Amino acid sequence: MLFNKEKKVAIVLVPRCGSITLLSTSNQYGFRYTAGVPIENNEAHLIHLTYESCVKKYKNLENYEVYGFFRNPLERFLSAMAFFGCKNFKNFNEIEDSILFRQQTYWLGNPKINPLDFNKYDTEIKRLLGLGDEIEISKLNSSANKLEVTDEIKQFVYKKYANDYEFGRSKGLIL
Repeated sequence: MLFNKEKKVAIVLVPRCGSITLLSTSNQYGFRYTAGVPIENNEAHLIHLTYESCVKKYKNLENYEVYGFFRNPLERFLSAMAFFGCKNFKNFNEIEDSILFRQQTYWLGNPKINPLDFNKYDTEIKRLLGLGDEIEISKLNSSANKLEVTDEIKQFVYKKYANDYEFGRSKGLIL
């Protein structure tokens, strides 16, 4: 989680939703990272902490405005598969336990968190960081090697991420 004491703003870092770009960009604009809140023996958890785990250590975060990016579940799934270099859907069984494949509601389900549309990433980042339109946001860690989207993949993702789809629709983030 990132936070800015002066602005009283925090950002939950949902995997495959621009987290690495946020980490690299926000520091120069007064945001700090809540590093070192171990909750499991998995290094990724030190980046992708939940609001609840951070509040246990940093009680003042309860007084912050909290945000997190929500991405279309199919796009996020494809991005995660590409991150692992998967060329076909059959590889999923080898990596499905990764934190990258958890439901986004794991991070965004708390009513305190204001979900942001990943499709408006640049605009929202500039707003949260207090940047002007002239500033370029360089995307880091984006995965270009995507799977072919088959009906099988669409059905699988829709079933596996049903809660995310329901959440996204209820917040007006997806149709």
